[in-house]
Amino acid sequence: MNPGRKYLLIIIYTLLATVIFINFTFSIKYNLSVGYIIAVLLTLFSGKKIHTIIVGITGLTSVVVSILLIHWNSMSPALMINHLTELMGISLAMIIVLLSKKTQKDAFKNNQQFESLFNFSTIGIILINQKGKIIKFNPFAETLFGYKSVEVTGKKIEILIPKKNVGKVMMEGGGGGKDLYAQKKDRKRFPAEVSRSTYSIDGEKFEIAFVIDTTIRKQDELMLLEQKTALEKSAAAINKMNQELEQQVKDRTKILKETLSALQNAQSETIEALNFKKAILDNAGASIIATDTSGIVKLFNPAAEDFLGYKQEEVIDKLN
Repeated sequence: MNPGRKYLLIIIYTLLATVIFINFTFSIKYNLSVGYIIAVLLTLFSGKKIHTIIVGITGLTSVVVSILLIHWNSMSPALMINHLTELMGISLAMIIVLLSKKTQKDAFKNNQQFESLFNFSTIGIILINQKGKIIKFNPFAETLFGYKSVEVTGKKIEILIPKKNVGKVMMEGGGGGKDLYAQKKDRKRFPAEVSRSTYSIDGEKFEIAFVIDTTIRKQDELMLLEQKTALEKSAAAINKMNQELEQQVKDRTKILKETLSALQNAQSETIEALNFKKAILDNAGASIIATDTSGIVKLFNPAAEDFLGYKQEEVIDKLN
């Protein structure tokens, strides 16, 4: 507990004890509720709500006990109204203080959550007023831009985002990310995605800019684009090769078909010639005998068989 709150609690409980002492010692009938109410209200600054509850219940109990033990026998309508007013005043003060503490606690919790988000976020967060000046700069933004918060607080946003790009971020509607270039302390520029949101406090508008360094993402996108281009070239080359192969197959198939057709025609012509030759030899009225240069019989027709009395198989491939 800090010293300020410690001294405040001493004052509160001293005041409470003093009011109770006066109430029961001197039997004062009026205006003691002011002391109880002041003590309750002072607990607003004491931190924990338990002090408000203790002081409030103690004050209510003191009033009720004083009614029963001191003023009951001499109770008048005016005094009864006074005591009821005391009880209502102390109760109301206690309720107001407890509600205020709850509101303070909720506000403190929300502020802590915002500060945690702001300080530990892994993206740059920049708060800008309606004049375009930086009012808050989170630690990740310090790392991202190379500035300390004190160096940019009160400066124009243009020191981080070039002037030609500020309009894209601060003036365009919607909170979608804008791809542009931001600038570091050393004047080096880097690709960034900047999205924004607006809010108002007491009629004054503020902007929150969320900044993400997209250098690695851009490099990955470029690499993917290069790979896609290379794949498209490879696919085109493969497609061209396939077309050439298909054409070669078609051409060679055509040649083979033509060669086969020519062979079939030559075979038919050869068979016809042989049949014609055989018909001539078989039906010739004269003996026909043919030999090679060595005198070996190669041809011996039926007329020669009849005239000489030999069969073909007896003389073919024999010396004449």
